[in-house]
Amino acid sequence: MGLAVEHQGEDPALTADPEARACRALWLAVLGQALADARSASAHYLKPEDRAEARTWLSVPSPGRTAIMDAIGLAPDLFDRPQVQARLREGWAEADATLAVNIAQASGRKRVPVTAPDGTTFPAIRTAARALGLPQSLVRARALAGEGGWSVAA
Repeated sequence: MGLAVEHQGEDPALTADPEARACRALWLAVLGQALADARSASAHYLKPEDRAEARTWLSVPSPGRTAIMDAIGLAPDLFDRPQVQARLREGWAEADATLAVNIAQASGRKRVPVTAPDGTTFPAIRTAARALGLPQSLVRARALAGEGGWSVAA
């Protein structure tokens, strides 16, 4: 995510206790899986309710999340910080847009509708790019990332 992460207390990774290192590795794997599940853009890999559960776990404080963050040695409130929440939501929006494209393409649709910042919906990325005089790569990137008011319609 590119954000500074601060450790709380003694870093368990530096301890000589192999059991403590193994425990930290386990909880790091749990955190990594939650991050991967929340950002998954695969309709086959994860059900929507599982994706939503991972996002809730990352965005809503809970005793379990606090305990895991503490066991890892990270600030328990790391995911509650506004800049972290914003970065998470950006990644989730990008994943959702990519998922919409993946679903459309898997259903045999060659065209993926996009909505421009002014609310105009175009039947395809190429159509939007031509109508607006923009590079197709720019329209695709912005629509998939949900940037500047662009979006992908599933």
